[in-house]
Order: sequence, then C-alpha cells, then structure tokens
Amino acid sequence: MLSAYVNVVTNGNINVFAQNLDMGKTQTHRWCIGKCIPTIGILLQICFHLGISILDFLTTDAINTDNCSIIIGNPNQANKKARDEYGQLHNSGHVRLELNAALIENPPPSLTEIAERLGYKRTTVLYYHAPDLCPEIVARHTDYQMAKRLEMMQWELEGVLKSQEYPPPSMQEIARRLGKKSVHSLTNDFPELYSAISARYANYIQERRTERVEKLSQEVRQVALQLHLEGVDPTASRISELLKKPGSILQKEALAAVSKVRRELGWEE
Repeated sequence: MLSAYVNVVTNGNINVFAQNLDMGKTQTHRWCIGKCIPTIGILLQICFHLGISILDFLTTDAINTDNCSIIIGNPNQANKKARDEYGQLHNSGHVRLELNAALIENPPPSLTEIAERLGYKRTTVLYYHAPDLCPEIVARHTDYQMAKRLEMMQWELEGVLKSQEYPPPSMQEIARRLGKKSVHSLTNDFPELYSAISARYANYIQERRTERVEKLSQEVRQVALQLHLEGVDPTASRISELLKKPGSILQKEALAAVSKVRRELGWEE
C-alpha cells in the first residue's frame, strides 16, 4: 500500500514522498520494498499526511487521495494514473501468475524487465500487487548476475594463465583490469587461480632480480680488471666511481663480487 501511494501521490518519486513526510529516503525505500516494517507511530504519521485512517491503510486495497496533503501535480491526473497502473492493465492475480512464472525462468529476469513486459513503468506497482514475490525475484536475479560476474572473472584469470603475455601481469594489475579496487575478492573467490598467477609473477620477479645481480656482478668484475691492468688497487670505492650507477656498489651482491675478484687478482687473501 505504501508503494501504491508513492506511485500515486508523487509519481513514484520516493525521495519527494519521504521529504514531505520528513522521513529518511533510504528508510522509506526499505519500507516500500518490504525490507522492513514501519512502527505504528510512523504509520500514524504517514496516514495523517495521506488523509486516511490507519485501519483503512492496513485493511483495504482502495487508494483514496481526497484528503492527501502531499500530492504532487494534478490530483485528477494522479488518480487517473493510479487507475491505469493498478486497475486497467492487470489485476493482482495476473501479476502474481507472471511473477511465479518468472521465479522458474532461466536466466532469471530482473524485476524491471518483468514490469516492462506487463506494461508498467515502475517496479513499485509489482510490489503493490505481490510484495512477497518481488524480493524473491530480486534476490534470484542478483544471484544470477553475481554468478555471471564470477564466471567472467574466472574466464579472465584462466586466460591470463594460458596466455604468453610477457612480462606476466601481477594480481594487482589483473584486479585493475577487472575493475576491482583490491585483490581480496579474487583471493577469496579463486584461491587456486590466484596462487598460480601469483607464483608465476613471483618467478618472473625473481628471474629479473637474478639477471640484475648477474649484470651488476659482471660490471664490477670488468671495472676491477680494468683497474688491475692499470696497476690500481680495485677497491670498492674506486670501482663504484666507474659503475653506471655508483650507488649500486652498496648492494651486498656487488660487495661480494668485489671481494671475489680481488681474491682472484691477488689483492687480498
């Protein structure tokens, strides 16, 4: 009934309806879709603005806006719209029949899609006719959409593992491609694929590090040999002055290379 009055008095605009009632729009929306139930005190306040008794609100299907204080626009036009949407198109029995059929349809349709099939512009009309079935349809469609997204992400992750992309992407990069802000959901939903992709990326990082260490060690050795041929003691400080990146001499691998080549050349035991 609340959804029906929202459709009639504010043309389906829950925000305007809530504002006129001095209620929160989010809470009002939850009442309209059956997520929670307003208290008696709030119902009394709503009925006061609608100009009807709480008994009529709870026990009749008739929509009466004669004494309503929050109609937006022309009351006659609003009442005509109410008759069009709630009376002339379909009765509750027909709507419930369609909704029950939608509950076994595959893939599950959205509530908006069902409303369009029946010629309605808003889903609140369906809540008016079948408040018990609409949440089931919404939940079923939401689960279906989630399953589709998970299937798509799994396909993407499997494709990454099969691809020859080089360098291999990290999980952070894949999450960015999938529009995810973090990798946590991918970790929880696809632990095996996550582990395989992370391991491949870790191997790539280790290979790159090994290559850099080898290249630095070779550079240190060449500089040391050059200094030795010139009769200069190839100390770490002298070698660093001739490196492409002098600061790299501070790396433990570079210092180890210095000690090794100095022993080979007889500068230290």
